[in-house]
Amino acid sequence: MGGKNPVVILEDADLDLAVEHTMQGGFGSTGQRCTATSRAIVVNEVADEFVKRLSAKTAKLIIGDGADSKTNVGPAVDKHQLKLI
Repeated sequence: MGGKNPVVILEDADLDLAVEHTMQGGFGSTGQRCTATSRAIVVNEVADEFVKRLSAKTAKLIIGDGADSKTNVGPAVDKHQLKLI
């Protein structure tokens, strides 16, 4: 599958768990880890439901001040990183 840190979701996956892990992999540490999930490979049988659940969860993420405990996704670590994302 090459690089780019995929997550693979098969038809027998626990979709709630898959969504949680996909979100943590992609958005944990503001997505600034070299191992951050950058693509999801999802079988057709569950793709629509996975995308529906993932979209609903990501819509609720709070982006903001990293020192605020309510924030889920904080700022980029520096100006260079900001230009990359």
